[in-house]
Amino acid sequence: MAVMKKDYIQHLKQLTLLFLKWFSAPAAMYAVIFFITQPHYFTSFSTGFFLDNGDGFQNVWNIWWVNQSVVIDHANPYYTTMLHWPHGTTLVPQTMAIFNGLMAIPLMGILNFSLIQAVNFAVTFSFVMGGVTMFWFIQKLHKKYWVSLIGGALFTFSSYHFAHAFGHLQLVSFEWIPLFLLAFWTLLEKFRWRDAFFAAGALFLVLLCDYYYLFWSVMVGGAWLGWKVYKKEIAFTKKNFAVFGLFVALCLILIGPLVYSLLHLSKADGGLLGSHDPVMFGLDPLALIIPGGSWYWGELTQFYWSRIPYLAETSMFFGYGLLIVLAIAGYKRLFKRREFKFPVWLDFWWIIFIVFGLIALGPRLHIDNVEFNDFPMPYSLLETIFPTLQISGMPVRWILVALIAAIVIVTYMLSRLDMSRDKNKQLIVLFVLIMAVDLFPVQLPLTKIPTPQYVEQLKNFSGGAVLDEAAPSEPQQLRNQTVHEKPMPFGYITRLPASVDKQDRPIFVAIDQHRYADLCKDFKIRYLTEPAARQMPYLSDALIVYRDEQAKIYDLSLSSEFSSLVDEPPCHLN
Repeated sequence: MAVMKKDYIQHLKQLTLLFLKWFSAPAAMYAVIFFITQPHYFTSFSTGFFLDNGDGFQNVWNIWWVNQSVVIDHANPYYTTMLHWPHGTTLVPQTMAIFNGLMAIPLMGILNFSLIQAVNFAVTFSFVMGGVTMFWFIQKLHKKYWVSLIGGALFTFSSYHFAHAFGHLQLVSFEWIPLFLLAFWTLLEKFRWRDAFFAAGALFLVLLCDYYYLFWSVMVGGAWLGWKVYKKEIAFTKKNFAVFGLFVALCLILIGPLVYSLLHLSKADGGLLGSHDPVMFGLDPLALIIPGGSWYWGELTQFYWSRIPYLAETSMFFGYGLLIVLAIAGYKRLFKRREFKFPVWLDFWWIIFIVFGLIALGPRLHIDNVEFNDFPMPYSLLETIFPTLQISGMPVRWILVALIAAIVIVTYMLSRLDMSRDKNKQLIVLFVLIMAVDLFPVQLPLTKIPTPQYVEQLKNFSGGAVLDEAAPSEPQQLRNQTVHEKPMPFGYITRLPASVDKQDRPIFVAIDQHRYADLCKDFKIRYLTEPAARQMPYLSDALIVYRDEQAKIYDLSLSSEFSSLVDEPPCHLN
């Protein structure tokens, strides 16, 4: 008995050491680096959102809605009548990053996190786990612990990651891409039943964060499968077919329904509205070598990036340290291959780097706002093959996969260094210092907008939907709804189905024609908020039920046009 207890304790110690080495230590390192780059976040975890008040508030709403629909309403989070009331809308094409909402449920329900804390945890988690999963993947490839730590840092503290951390939480949540690559690599190596579950589960996590990332992961995984078959590195046995068949079946069960719904929506009822112009949002190659607006010293390069729309799409800088080592690797691959003896599988990552880099350029090549129409690019062909890409229109973001490939190649070069030599140690220190300067970010937004008093008052009013015209922006309306919890007509969502837009039009017409009583009678919109200074000649002041220096609230159910004013207003929402 004593021997068994001793063996149990020894086994527990070994598991603890493994956990510390392969999770706790890298996670702690990436967390420390994150808060060193964003020191204002360390003391503001509970007082402001780690996102901006634009698209950031849309992602705040997403997390609130997932908790609201699953925990309180016990409803499908991919459909809501809280927006585009009264008919509602699907949220399948919304940039939901539903993983963050699901993760927030136990945080808010069990640990009593506020919405602010849940959102901030999601942002921090993505930076930390993005580094950890990339660390695992690089370790799988190169088997060098310190190189893997560097690889994780290059990925999660990339310009791409920090640039999108201003508001695009769905793009910040790229932490499961390396996990899928690791799982799929292992599946094709060993073809074990558990690996099929692991790979399918990892791909499902990617889906729960972003459709872009799902599509790219499937493309890279499919390319790797084709590569392995081409190189005759896969044995066509019954077991291998069965294990891979299980992986495919699990993916169809976990991923198929949501992807099918998205594809159906993109074709049905006029498709989806709100896509971007892929020509405008193609990658300018100069963005890879010139630091963008998310760089700490971005004022030095403002002459370049200020001319490109949207800061988040200008910051694709790889870092000079990474580019130099990548160039050395390319030179050795082309001219010193026999001497350097690159592994054959590394050629796959060169192909991925080149292909995804070219796709990121968009339909037409443009350099510093000058378009070269005589140079059609691969993205045009890809749109023809996959028409659903037309609802995105953001080829520049494809550069993330090229970055992953570049990190794989560069970390391989680092892993070849003989660390017993002082010169090589100095080179590694120099590389880390260069990359630290190259990628050091500006301070990310910390949004501390207090809840307006009129919104708090709306929360206390009973029944009815609200047309929140007092809010300064559509994202602010979403933020307000997380407080007053009343349905709203319209609403800022990523891709709006054309059929929903058609249903919205009668409400637009009623507003444009000042038929406010009809808003209540026909569409059950009971409350209307307006800025306090705005004059409303078509509405009687007798309908005002709240007023302060910022806003006023009208109760449209009090209109004299209704025969019943007291017991049950026509637009009352039970």
